[in-house]
Amino acid sequence: MELKISQQNGLIAFDPGSTDLLLEQNPLEFHSEFHRICQQIYPQVRPELPQPGDLATALTSRGHGVEQSFLSSESVRALSAAFDDLVNESSESVNAKIDADAYLQEQIVAMISDTLRGGVGDQLEAYLECFFRIDHFELMRSRLAPNSGASFLWHRDFDPMAKLYVLIYLTDCNADSPATLFTNFEETRRCAQAGYAFPARSKRIADLASLFPSDDTSISPVRPALSAGDATVFAPSRILHRGDLPGAGVRDLLVLNILPSLNPWDRELAAFPFARLFAGRSTLWYDPYSRDKPSLAGHNEIAAPVWAELAYPFPLR
Repeated sequence: MELKISQQNGLIAFDPGSTDLLLEQNPLEFHSEFHRICQQIYPQVRPELPQPGDLATALTSRGHGVEQSFLSSESVRALSAAFDDLVNESSESVNAKIDADAYLQEQIVAMISDTLRGGVGDQLEAYLECFFRIDHFELMRSRLAPNSGASFLWHRDFDPMAKLYVLIYLTDCNADSPATLFTNFEETRRCAQAGYAFPARSKRIADLASLFPSDDTSISPVRPALSAGDATVFAPSRILHRGDLPGAGVRDLLVLNILPSLNPWDRELAAFPFARLFAGRSTLWYDPYSRDKPSLAGHNEIAAPVWAELAYPFPLR
């Protein structure tokens, strides 16, 4: 099979049909192969590579990091006011989704673009060792609700290993607020070796220590202290994480779904309508090789290969 790459309306992409055999693989495999190809092409397109700073180093060493003042106080106030206007207060979900109108979509894209151009984009590239793209945004308000869901038990997202979440807090994260707790790569691998890698929703647990009843080596989750405007960045498929049930407070979040790309993030952003970025979808079942990144049909139940269970980004060699 010969992989053919070309410029297609301003974006680098694989020619239609040249990746059909790759897409027949387990999606964790073909996303991993796409990431590797992106890494190979990256230095040819960007000769001066960004140097890892604190965020890239944290992501590489433990799978999560904090970027303080990701958004300015002015941006946070504007978005918080929009959330108050748009949130569905009757929702019984602990994570109430918020639908952004066209004006808010433009505001969000402009705010995020300023931050990414200000250096954060370079740190994401330094971790991934390639360009990245924003697949989509999510807007949500987390609060105490009857249906707390499985997100508040330890889990990993069954998504490409290279995926990153950027969780931008629009509210202070204090002891009474919802938050996210993280393990690290080493702790996640220990749990995977104990049989807890990608547990089914019905089998998720609240205490990882129960996996090691006779082991003195504890799991020490981290709960970052965050102010409004700060962000946590983490690899949701590679480290175990869980939500921290809220008390009386709320957590307003703007979430970025980040994935590897053959093109700089802003070039792809300019090629498609903003509305596309505010439609949630699976980041596992889509075609990363084509220009338009279409969703794929046939969401079959699949097993994770061993390298993915052990939280590695690529197959072990």
